[in-house]
Amino acid sequence: MKIFVILILINNIAFASTVYEVDLNKSTLNWSATKIGGGHHGIINPKIGTITLIKNDISKGHLTVDMNSI
Repeated sequence: MKIFVILILINNIAFASTVYEVDLNKSTLNWSATKIGGGHHGIINPKIGTITLIKNDISKGHLTVDMNSI
């Protein structure tokens, strides 16, 4: 039982993650769509978002956007 607990602790230390929140005042999402004969583009404001890093690599992210701002 003691060995199992130690392995779990070592595993958690090796894969420690850092979570950052998206700065809503400084962030925008630029989008564009194209089709034959034209296209559209615009900006959407985020509502909330986070980015998770493991060993300085992005491992996951979450972003909710305000579709009324399109």
